[in-house]
Amino acid sequence: MLDPLSSSFSLNTGSSAANSARNSIFLSAVSLNENEVEKPDMKSNYQQKIFELTESVGFGVIIFVFIFINTIVISFEVSEESDRYYGYYLQSIDSICVGIFILELFLRIFAWRTKFFNSWWHTFDLFLVILSLTTIILPHISITFQSPNVLALIRMARSLRIIRTVRTLGKFQFVKSIKMIIDTLMHSVQAMSVILFVSVIVFYIYTVLGVLAFSKVDPYRFQSLSSSYVVFLQVLSLDLWSDTAIDNKQVAPGMLYMFYSFIIIQAFVLLNLLTAVIVDNLAALRKNIGHHMKKSKKWVR
Repeated sequence: MLDPLSSSFSLNTGSSAANSARNSIFLSAVSLNENEVEKPDMKSNYQQKIFELTESVGFGVIIFVFIFINTIVISFEVSEESDRYYGYYLQSIDSICVGIFILELFLRIFAWRTKFFNSWWHTFDLFLVILSLTTIILPHISITFQSPNVLALIRMARSLRIIRTVRTLGKFQFVKSIKMIIDTLMHSVQAMSVILFVSVIVFYIYTVLGVLAFSKVDPYRFQSLSSSYVVFLQVLSLDLWSDTAIDNKQVAPGMLYMFYSFIIIQAFVLLNLLTAVIVDNLAALRKNIGHHMKKSKKWVR
């Protein structure tokens, strides 16, 4: 006869193992840490040399220099005065940098082949290169993208390339910590988006409830959804929200309890859920990295 405690323990153990396996699959599906990505199969000496070149420290430092230069150029291009006097030179430097990034991308694709997309950093590089080509090509073929505001927005989006320096300087302990934080946040996007979606729904429900319940009591603050939204945004920030409750304490005592429930749900429950997701993914990522490091040490031995 089975002991209920032992059967319960076995079920929990199985569940825990399943969760660990699920986390391992999730973390290795699209890896943010290049050390975790399975290395490509070398089909030729030429591919091996290209792979060693693109993964070398010297190559990373060169790319880092061009990223830094490109980021500075993008910041100058936003200024109308700089663009007026030095526009030709800035565009020339920008085109050279984009050419270097395209060459780097082709070299990495050639070296990694089909496993290129297993790394989030590689996908991020591809996205930025496409974005760079967009700012160069589209103004010549589309009137819509000739707007300076649209082009400035796309150029500023390209400044996200500076994030790549974290990967290049990953050998330093301080930068490794930053990289792990970025990796953790990217792994948490899916769960965080669900929590934020629930938060938006709760926010909308309370905004509508405020208009329906207190539009006649306090028409200045709850006359419309937009004004009610501003009130609950103030409540969420925990800044001077008590003034609204005190002003309506005599005519609408229930307003204070509505604010209390909103704060508990949004500021405590959902915010703590976000924190728990990030902490859990950080622990899973550290465990996964430690597992890969042990496997590497065994392989070296």
